[in-house]
Amino acid sequence: MPSSLLRTCLLLSSVAGCACDSNRLAVDDAAHGGSDTDARDTDHPSDTTAADTDTDAAVDTDATADSDPITDSDAAEDSDPVGDTDTGTPVVPPPILFGRGFLDLTTALYLSAPRVTVEADLVLNAPAIQTGGLFADLDGDGRDEVVLTGTAPVGAVDPPVSWVLRYDPVTEALVPDVALTNALLGTAPLLGAMWDMDGDGHPDGVAGAPPFSGVRWGAAGANWGDPVPSYGALVGDHSVGLGVADLDNDGWLDLVHTSGGCDPSTESFWPEFQTEPRRFEARPARIDGQDDINPFVVGAGPLLGAATMVMALGGPCNSSIDGPAFFSLAGQDSEGFPLYVGMDPTPATSLYKQDPSVAGRSLSWLRPMGAAITDLDADGRPDIAVTTTARELMIFGDMGGPTLVDRSYDWEAALPPRSTSDTGLGILRPTMRPWGLIGVDVDRDGRNDLVAAAGDDVSDAYGPLVDGYRPILYMRRGAAFVESALQAGLTLPSNGQTLAAGDLDGDGAVDLLFGGSGKLPRVFLNRVDATPAGLAVRLVGTTSNPLGVGAWVQGTDQGVPFDASVMGGIVSRGPLSEPLVFLAAGADGVLDTLTIRWPSGDEQVVHGLTAGSVHTVTEPVTLAVLDDDRHAPADGVSTLALSMTPRAPDGAPRAGAVVAFRLVAGTGTWVGAPTTAGVTTTQSLRAPSSAGWAIVEVAVDGVVQPARPHLWWDASP
Repeated sequence: MPSSLLRTCLLLSSVAGCACDSNRLAVDDAAHGGSDTDARDTDHPSDTTAADTDTDAAVDTDATADSDPITDSDAAEDSDPVGDTDTGTPVVPPPILFGRGFLDLTTALYLSAPRVTVEADLVLNAPAIQTGGLFADLDGDGRDEVVLTGTAPVGAVDPPVSWVLRYDPVTEALVPDVALTNALLGTAPLLGAMWDMDGDGHPDGVAGAPPFSGVRWGAAGANWGDPVPSYGALVGDHSVGLGVADLDNDGWLDLVHTSGGCDPSTESFWPEFQTEPRRFEARPARIDGQDDINPFVVGAGPLLGAATMVMALGGPCNSSIDGPAFFSLAGQDSEGFPLYVGMDPTPATSLYKQDPSVAGRSLSWLRPMGAAITDLDADGRPDIAVTTTARELMIFGDMGGPTLVDRSYDWEAALPPRSTSDTGLGILRPTMRPWGLIGVDVDRDGRNDLVAAAGDDVSDAYGPLVDGYRPILYMRRGAAFVESALQAGLTLPSNGQTLAAGDLDGDGAVDLLFGGSGKLPRVFLNRVDATPAGLAVRLVGTTSNPLGVGAWVQGTDQGVPFDASVMGGIVSRGPLSEPLVFLAAGADGVLDTLTIRWPSGDEQVVHGLTAGSVHTVTEPVTLAVLDDDRHAPADGVSTLALSMTPRAPDGAPRAGAVVAFRLVAGTGTWVGAPTTAGVTTTQSLRAPSSAGWAIVEVAVDGVVQPARPHLWWDASP
């Protein structure tokens, strides 16, 4: 493993041209001191340390399974004592037991399947052909199917075929499902996501590229209608990246698209808000600073105390303008839609800002291409890991302050080297280039690991496409990550960019799908050893958005908290899978307590979830708009009614609470005093006599709840 300071200098030299003295840096790094801040290293069941001990030089102890000369050299060359302040004999963490590891399900499929374009044709036609896929329960049987999809350059005669496959547990193979393929992909093969956008229990297909832009709303019996375009869709723009989140916390899911370009005549990225059931409206001016960034990946998630922070990952459109990568909520416009403004949450002490030429610049200077919002230390606050085209994995922690804290030193997640050289190509690419990234508990030990796709970017791929890339797997061990992809069976060469997670066999263990430029997508089934097995959780929101996107989910067993996860906390290029959270269970195969902090502000506690399966947890209804479409005529007479049912964490109605409704913005008049029946309080808002809107909130015992429904008063046709 290269030293931390040498990695930093290599990073800076790759983008700023500084020189690196490896001998001097090795000495400097050996003198560097620090403290590990992993709050759980002293109390996790799998830890054998009495105190936080840095075992960086000896973490890879799986001698029988580990024969990879690349990763095995880490222990021999790593003398970096960063974070190690102990003087006693270090205690080695338990070995990583992979069992059968990840099983490749696609090699045999491609050898026998006449439908798919062969990989040689992908490379021949140009590396700009993008492949990927997603996981989703398309037919409602409780188990994910896999959708393989691809896009081709404009004008391509024969783009890659998209299709649906299901997992056969008897043969451990993927089997094409012709009926589902024809139903889902017959008229719109290019999918951006398969999510239940309207909460009716059926997944909906979001397509972003013309001529199929819009949402294909799902119905019973695995049926999907034709794409319904968004109102006010931008002429000339097409989506190459998609994010889904509740941008205004009104309980409805919204979209964020990116066109992946800096054409001043179009938008680089823009939001689309859900304004009534099954209707989205484009509002490009609601993100300030969007013209300064060229994002290829967009998304959103909770960060720095905000329910939603928008992320646009890419590079600046103008080298003289520092384009932001993060956008925080800054108010609302004249129609009640949220306004987001660019900001930089990374601290001045960040590693990448230590070069004088970098000082003051945002993270977009490094062209980030993927991010995972998750918890890496069980402190209940989000950490964020970011991949960049500067060949670096950066980790920032939310420690409760006004900015993030750079924790890249703490975690020591050095990128592995590529397995082949570029001799004769006149270029130097010594390490993997990470793209799509997820934070997930691969081995179900209660600690979130990191998985990344690795490959060239488009410009590299054109000149020429090089090999030596494979998936990256960082397993959490003590106060460090151990790169373990080869030992875990993630060995197939790839030029990866996209990454998806799901559960093909319903066993509660995360399965993976990688796609990229000029390479066929690869699907891996999780057979990593875990005793006991883990479990997966699917959320159904009621007051919150239908999928609970943005919710914090944390397991606790025998009083020990596991790393929390963010529902939908993946900001990655490629199609979006149905969001799931993967968790560890206790030694008895049961998770004692599952705590969910919903975007609505409600906290729910569930007990006794069993390992080895996927559980669906539904949010108890608290705040509700009783008219489902939230629209009423602007006639001065019509009303919209709201109700609030305070609840205890176990979901039981809570008596004695004081409920007060408030008109936060817009127009409308409350009708009389609130009425209470049982523990449910109801009040109606009367429409004005002219068209407008209203945003309302509710306080329970004086505490304002985060959910803020948006209501509309419609003019007469």
